[in-house]
Amino acid sequence: MTRDANDDMLPPDYALRQPEAPAKAQGNVARSVLFWVATVALLALFALALWRQQQHSRQAEQRIEELSGRIETLQQDLQQRKSAAQAEQQVFEQTMQQYQETLESIRAEVSGGAQAFAEAQRVHAASYLVHHASLHIRLGRDIDGAKAALNSALSELQLATSERANRLRAAITADLQTLAQVQIVSPLMLARELNELQVRVNQLEPLRSTLGNGDKGLNLIEAQDGWLGYLKQSWDQYAGDWFVVRRYDEVVNTPPDALENRRIKLAISLAISEAQLASVHADPLLYTEALKRARGYLLAFYSNTDQGEALQQAIDQLLNKTIALSDFELASAQETKW
Repeated sequence: MTRDANDDMLPPDYALRQPEAPAKAQGNVARSVLFWVATVALLALFALALWRQQQHSRQAEQRIEELSGRIETLQQDLQQRKSAAQAEQQVFEQTMQQYQETLESIRAEVSGGAQAFAEAQRVHAASYLVHHASLHIRLGRDIDGAKAALNSALSELQLATSERANRLRAAITADLQTLAQVQIVSPLMLARELNELQVRVNQLEPLRSTLGNGDKGLNLIEAQDGWLGYLKQSWDQYAGDWFVVRRYDEVVNTPPDALENRRIKLAISLAISEAQLASVHADPLLYTEALKRARGYLLAFYSNTDQGEALQQAIDQLLNKTIALSDFELASAQETKW
């Protein structure tokens, strides 16, 4: 390098200060980088803190929703228990009111003297017998038992003269007149008749093929002894061997075998069993349908037999019987409280 004349006028350390400029630039760059790194780090920390705050907020909201659901469930449960408690309280209050009225009635009866107390006892005894008459009709369908209970109630009211006794006496008299026109079979009696019918069905003889009605020729002979009885017995025994029917105007059905006989009798027995069940449950419709089904089987397979005709007549008698009364209530039962 050439040295200029003006170089002598520069400070002695001027040449030494020239290399410091690049160092300052590098320092400024480093500080800038450090600043931006710190800024990015602070932003990252702020974003992380914000994200965690959002997570905590969401968890808090879920927790609040769960607690709200539990609170709502507890409120509903509390409301239900409150309603149940109120219903029980109402029942309790009604019961206490009834007890109070009964107690007041007893006090009034006792305070009225021996005559009033005896009058009340007669009315209570008659009411008890009316209650038993209602049970006879509703549970046992026993008209005779109901009549006996009502007559006993009238006997209890013979000496009673109160207004309540007079009303109860009039209602019992009306009930006895109504029951005199009611025809209903008790379940026990009907069960016995149906059981006898089952026994007769089991005794049915196997079906046989017949020609005509079986009442022609020597079958008209009723003698069982003497020469007529011997002739009839010989005819019944050997007529099949002496004569062969080659033509017959009516259709001759093949008699059922033993298995089919058992099936027919079982179908009739099942129909009668359904009628027994219907009589116990006081179901007139099922009772009638079951007996008509049994009668149909007898008419289809045993119409030409004495046993079958007898069973059909027995079923016809059972069909004419009343096994239940719909919506029947004693008028005297409305005059009593139980």
